[in-house]
Amino acid sequence: VNSLTDKEIMTLIMAQVQMEGAVDASLDREELKKKTALQTCAHCSKVEEAMMQFKACQRCQRVHYCGKDCQKKAWKKHKKKC
Repeated sequence: VNSLTDKEIMTLIMAQVQMEGAVDASLDREELKKKTALQTCAHCSKVEEAMMQFKACQRCQRVHYCGKDCQKKAWKKHKKKC
């Protein structure tokens, strides 16, 4: 049995959503992206292997980190934008 990765599943879902135009009107583009895309670490650029694996910045919720190490290393630069 061939299993699809999270990334492949999301690609199929997004293609279906785009074809049907079935996007919740109350969600803006950024909110939709957050709910349906694999995140990238804001410090090291590593991509999640599964959805919801990386944690968002607790303060702004706009960036994600693969772990506490990357979050700490990025804080000095990120806090100016946060």
